[in-house]
Amino acid sequence: MSSPTLPGDPGAPARAAFIAPETRWVDLPGELPLELGGALQGVRVAYRAWGSLDAAGENAVVVCHALTGSADADRWWTGMFGPGRAFDPDRDFIVCSNILGSCYGTTGPTSLNPQTGRPWLGDFPAITVRDMVRAQRELLRALGVKRVRMAVGGSLGGMQVLEWALSYPQLVEAIVPIAISARHSAWAIGLSEAQRQAIYADPRWKGGRYDLADPPKAGLAAARMMAMCMYRHKSSFDERFGRRPQTADLFAMESYLRYQGQQMVERFDAATYVALTRAMDTHDVARARGDLDEVLRSIRLPALVVSIDSDVLYVPEEQEEIARGIPGARLARLASRDGHDAFLIDVDWLSDTVAEFRGRASARRAVISRPSAAPARALDRQEVSLLVLGKGKVGGELLDQIARQRGALERDYDVAVHVVGIADRRCTLFDEGGIDLTRWRELVGGAPGTGPFALPAGKTVLDRLGRLAIPALVDVTAADGMEDVYAEAFQRGVHVVGANKRPLAVRWPAHESLAAARRRYHRHHLYESAVGASLPVIDTCGVSFAPATACTGSRGRCRGRSGS
Repeated sequence: MSSPTLPGDPGAPARAAFIAPETRWVDLPGELPLELGGALQGVRVAYRAWGSLDAAGENAVVVCHALTGSADADRWWTGMFGPGRAFDPDRDFIVCSNILGSCYGTTGPTSLNPQTGRPWLGDFPAITVRDMVRAQRELLRALGVKRVRMAVGGSLGGMQVLEWALSYPQLVEAIVPIAISARHSAWAIGLSEAQRQAIYADPRWKGGRYDLADPPKAGLAAARMMAMCMYRHKSSFDERFGRRPQTADLFAMESYLRYQGQQMVERFDAATYVALTRAMDTHDVARARGDLDEVLRSIRLPALVVSIDSDVLYVPEEQEEIARGIPGARLARLASRDGHDAFLIDVDWLSDTVAEFRGRASARRAVISRPSAAPARALDRQEVSLLVLGKGKVGGELLDQIARQRGALERDYDVAVHVVGIADRRCTLFDEGGIDLTRWRELVGGAPGTGPFALPAGKTVLDRLGRLAIPALVDVTAADGMEDVYAEAFQRGVHVVGANKRPLAVRWPAHESLAAARRRYHRHHLYESAVGASLPVIDTCGVSFAPATACTGSRGRCRGRSGS
């Protein structure tokens, strides 16, 4: 299918970097009727699939994502995939679609309004969770799915799961709603409205008819910061940040929230946020169906309801109500200090619990062959894999700095940096499990001499790097010909960070060819040709962490957790 990138939307290329190359699209025939009135024509649904649909079309598992998530479930729920895990691609046909109203490939506010030829933005029609599920049902119909073995999801994804059970009970065999309520409470509605008001208060909002080249970034960032306070628990923030200062006039907690807000404006859209939070507020499984208790009793499917004891957004009493109401439902309680986001963090526990619910033996490690090549997002923490070329004065200090700052990065920004490769003129040391940075000089010195890192031999190392989580090549050499190495890296899904000025000074056709390769493979190239005090000068997103780790988001910056 063609790319979902639309003309006139400057943010589309940045969001496209979050759409995995494996993504597919289905254009639904006719129009999609909407629960609150009207219909959408020309609806496109972006989806990912793992495994194969059996001949009878009866082995599907539907995974439903949360508010700012995407179809790339193998990234934000990596530990749920594999033999003995909740989802087994050898046995299941696993489908996750980007929800209706989102901005990662499925029709939503950033899509073109066929009546005007311009993006909908704030004029996108009101949608509900039931509309999202109806679009998913049409996708499954197009894919030939006859039965759904299980529908599973957390937060907004859990709302979809309940609607699957009530809207298509003859199609679904079992459900796993996680960290959700049967209807949006006044508490949750109030929190959503406060976030929307932050967006509305941004003068760039302009009643929802803003300039896509100048969107309401400040409002969206503020909304995200509010949300992040609800996705965790007080004890989690106290343990991680306390009253620790990040700088002389900035607390670490403030820095964390500003970072999360900045990450959101680089990958999401304000009108989309408004449309989806409004859809969440309509969530009420009893709407137009009758009494809530009777509606829950009407669900006759095996159900595993997962509750998080520290969730302050959808409190445990709400999951208990669901479990009491559905005949024979099982309630599983996850003990965690991490609040609502725990379903994205304690994934081993969750996978074992779901696998047991499905009658499958549990396994302690996921064995998915390879997650998508797209940048990671919406995960409990981001695993960054670095291959550092050059260990001289600059490279050596860089490696030592990473060693010193890894703990703070993981604690404050949920970014786990693994140096998996170090190369110099004599050899290349590579270990997928990570190199011990307390001994890196000793390890490199003891490695067999293989010569400098160069093509074509270097392609094998790049192949190995490209199979790891968020792979990045960090070039702090002064070597010639590195533009060819960069192009090979992009082709293998590897980002590039460089303090080498030579690839920047090539002839214009070669420069354009390199830029085209980066765009083609949705990779990032962050560079700075100057160094100061023997440290690479790289944009650090306005927060204090190692320059070399700023390599995986928009303009190459690291991605933190996106929450729900």
